[in-house]
Amino acid sequence: MINEQEAIQEIRKHANANYYKGWDVVVEAYDDGDLLEELSENGMNVKKTIKSLQGMVRLRNQQMKEHQAEARSSY
Repeated sequence: MINEQEAIQEIRKHANANYYKGWDVVVEAYDDGDLLEELSENGMNVKKTIKSLQGMVRLRNQQMKEHQAEARSSY
């Protein structure tokens, strides 16, 4: 069984590998406590936690695109 620090490192590894695909928010804003909380909410399962965070990343990316489109249209 994977321990907490190994699980956190796996999530950080995924976030760093996908930094420019929206995972920068996880790299820059989530500390170990935040990731441990996410892990706890997902049964200490790394894959489920990454999938859960992916939903947040997708939503954030969509919102950023909408804001960029609004900014462009106002010029």
